[in-house]
Amino acid sequence: MLAEAVRAGRTVVGTWLMGPHPSQVEIVAASGFDFVVLDTEHGSYDLEAAEPLVRAADAAGLPAVIRVQDAAPGPIAKALDFGAQGVMVPHVDSAEGARRAVRAAHFPPRGIRGGAPTVRATRYGAVPWSEYLNRAARSTLVLVQVEGAEGLARLDDILQVDGVDVVFIGTFDLAASVGVPGAVDHPALLARVEEVVVRARRRGVAVGMWMPTPEGLRPWVARGVQVATVSNTDLIFAQACRALVRQIRDGLQGRAGEGR
Repeated sequence: MLAEAVRAGRTVVGTWLMGPHPSQVEIVAASGFDFVVLDTEHGSYDLEAAEPLVRAADAAGLPAVIRVQDAAPGPIAKALDFGAQGVMVPHVDSAEGARRAVRAAHFPPRGIRGGAPTVRATRYGAVPWSEYLNRAARSTLVLVQVEGAEGLARLDDILQVDGVDVVFIGTFDLAASVGVPGAVDHPALLARVEEVVVRARRRGVAVGMWMPTPEGLRPWVARGVQVATVSNTDLIFAQACRALVRQIRDGLQGRAGEGR
């Protein structure tokens, strides 16, 4: 269970699924990742298309987190009804925004999530409702993304919200907010990332982040980032394709030289 691993202080490594293809979920699982983020904010699929992806993840034994569009209660409840082990909420810039995310993800009395006893998460009613309520209270992971200047300014308030399991640093958007768009290795950005990591760890809140490469991610894991995500399925495929084409063309050029 992903939530148990994070709350126990273990480091988990995942990647992002950008297309609605169950086979890619299976490839991510077979590659050895600890979890996958199903990205309905920037991926080429909506929330409804995420259900078969969660099903593929479950079949492969891979925990799935769904990134929703915002903290609206309906989509968060639906993501969890599908059987996702957690929800990631983007652009959280205040304690109130963090509280909305937590309340939407949990049943009363802790939250406002509506209940339906025959959803996929209960195995269509095979899991007794009381058992599912207990499991959901233990296993639902709430990740809030801090990715702008307002969120940084109110970080301490966000960190104090009960039920925020992970503060996830949105490095790409955060780079733009500090004036270095796209430069996820810029010192101005890295100083802000360091600030979030130190302050969150001081409060006992797990930290997550994204980096495009393992080399960029590795030093942050050493500093205490627990929920580590690297690259995404589109980027992995594109980079592999470019590398393959370079190898082919280099080989062809070598043969052409031999024939002279």
